[in-house]
Amino acid sequence: MRRRPCALFCLFLIVLLAVLLLLGISPELSPAGDEELRVLLQTPRELTFTGKVRECSVRERSCILILDRVSLFCDGRNLPVSSLRVLTGKENRFPSGYLLQIKGYPENILPPENPGQFDAALYDRLHGIRFQMLYPSSVSVLRRTVNPVREAMSLLKTRLKERIRSCYPEDVSGLLCALLLGDKTELDDNTRSLWQTGGLMHMLTISGLHLTILGMGIYRFFRKMHLFAGPAGLLSSALMILYTCFTGAAVSTLRALLMFLMVIAAEQFGRSYDTITALSIAAVLLLLDHPEYLCYAGFQFSFGAVFSLLLLHKRSRLMQSIGLSLCVLPILLWHYYELPLFSVPVNLLFVPFLPVLLGFGILGTAAGPAVPLLTKPAVWLIRSAAFLLTEIRKLPVCSLIPGKPSVPQCILYYCLLALFLFAGNRLRLYKKRFLLLPCIPLLVLLLTFHPRNSLRLLFQSVGQGDSILAELPDGSSLLIDGGSSSISSVAQYRLLPCIKSEGISVLDYLFVTHLDADHVNGITELLQKIETRQTAVRVRALVLPYLRDRTDPALQALTVQAERCGIRILTVSKGDSLTIGDVRLEVLNPDPAKETVPADSNAQCIVLALRYREFDALLTGDVCGQGEAQLLASLEKKHRTFECLKVAHHGSRYSTPAELLSVIRPQVSIISCGRDNTYGHPHDTLLKRLADAGTAVLRTDRDGALTIETDGYLYRVTRFLDKTFFRMNCRS
Repeated sequence: MRRRPCALFCLFLIVLLAVLLLLGISPELSPAGDEELRVLLQTPRELTFTGKVRECSVRERSCILILDRVSLFCDGRNLPVSSLRVLTGKENRFPSGYLLQIKGYPENILPPENPGQFDAALYDRLHGIRFQMLYPSSVSVLRRTVNPVREAMSLLKTRLKERIRSCYPEDVSGLLCALLLGDKTELDDNTRSLWQTGGLMHMLTISGLHLTILGMGIYRFFRKMHLFAGPAGLLSSALMILYTCFTGAAVSTLRALLMFLMVIAAEQFGRSYDTITALSIAAVLLLLDHPEYLCYAGFQFSFGAVFSLLLLHKRSRLMQSIGLSLCVLPILLWHYYELPLFSVPVNLLFVPFLPVLLGFGILGTAAGPAVPLLTKPAVWLIRSAAFLLTEIRKLPVCSLIPGKPSVPQCILYYCLLALFLFAGNRLRLYKKRFLLLPCIPLLVLLLTFHPRNSLRLLFQSVGQGDSILAELPDGSSLLIDGGSSSISSVAQYRLLPCIKSEGISVLDYLFVTHLDADHVNGITELLQKIETRQTAVRVRALVLPYLRDRTDPALQALTVQAERCGIRILTVSKGDSLTIGDVRLEVLNPDPAKETVPADSNAQCIVLALRYREFDALLTGDVCGQGEAQLLASLEKKHRTFECLKVAHHGSRYSTPAELLSVIRPQVSIISCGRDNTYGHPHDTLLKRLADAGTAVLRTDRDGALTIETDGYLYRVTRFLDKTFFRMNCRS
């Protein structure tokens, strides 16, 4: 490093930016009006904005606008604010550069509310977007000035997508749109999960590898055409800058672009090119623009991968691939929690064909349907990869779910990995390197080791719905409900990321308390993904409430779906119990003798009493009416109290009566409900009853996911959004 003072200085700046970020100090300046707008958003009100169109994406029955140079008109003043994303309910397209006036109710872009959830707020901040507006009351054009470059790129991308769709079959065109244009809107969930299975999803993004292949290919082409180095460098650099902007300027592409420009500059000025110095300069330039890139998966993967390849550049392709996988493994598990077992051989097989795929993809699109022969290689390569990945997905185990490692685990892993590399390079083990290979599984096991010796209840934030993940001391896992009426694809975006981040690959029991959509639609989605092998998560048993009337269509459909997945089906009613180690689950409802015709799904909802040593929790689902009256009578006889109460029916006005609270005397009450839901949950009357009962009230709409962890004698309650917690003693 002493011979690279520039790289050393860049490293110092990176460490300084990381420290400032940890301290909550960001060198990035936000517009003056952002703080004032956040104050205004505390009370919903209609506001007026003006801004220039940066992007306009027309979708079915909607349009998404990204506005730059946004001004907020408030109290006779124009305040500059950050970029604004607007979702309209019409398919009107506004060209880039148009100046619009928009009236509506803006919102903050919310941070993740659940463990494992994708941080959309960070992603938007990296693109300068900090506020959004859904369905504005009015959108009007103030000035019809078009940004010719952006508009030309937008129209060109649209026409190229149409061209690709006309040249290639449907199963190939969407992948080529992602590969060549950086547009993944054509990819369905099944295709994404299929390519993730083999760790090939990076091939479907405009990565640094793409730009390096294209940039150096164009530069060498110009040189072979006997163009001088100066004009060839300028032309190839200009084309790569345009291509980077055209494909969305992903962080990996920006990194490759900056390094490519430094390669060209070094050749023009007759200077030597040092890859480590170029990598360091590219990192600092990106971080000075957006310091939060340090927390972004794309930044970590891109720079981590290039740095690892630099360390292993003298090794064989197999050793480079293994070393690369080991270097980025903590990053992969930190962000995605899952390890594709066949990623190394699959990448070794297909990555060398990426230049061929890129070349024939471009040639086939340019030639069009008139020359179908040029489209065949790309079709054959993509279908071959899809066939192999489909066969891999049929294997009993194609990926592992170790979960998210802790920070100390990652630090220790990298220290041991550095020691491993040092031993291989410095201790004269060049011919005996195989002696170090047994250390690799131990390194991997270090990241996957998650000892569990306590009970953990995780009340997930799923909007207007219910889902509770229970992790038991013996390693068993239960999921109680999983649905939402306010979040679409709740299994994909909330349930599965949370389950995988906890390192759970098998759910021993999946409880469906009743069949309302806000409790079961995520379960249906999860079973669909299991059936089509889109997830490595498995379920052993599905637990349903016992009902004499089994003709409910939703019940029958769920039963058939579970049977297709090979899941055992159990039915439970009052008096049943389940003991797993030191944890006992007792079913307090439904009571088949009290079932009405037709059955009241809420009254016949499963109610569970969970006991672990001296800790008790009452999980009530949506029980109400007659079911709640029966529950109250049963608990009065037993004189049983509970440390934790999951408040019934999302905090409905008529649920959880004062009589029940006086009997069970909960120390902590948790309400699962959606932010600003249309039902008015939790109702003020219910909140007053809870306050009068002296119980601490926590809500998923305000606190995000809520976690209770206990050893059976003392328990800790943690709010996910602000990371605050408190401890309480269990009552004996």
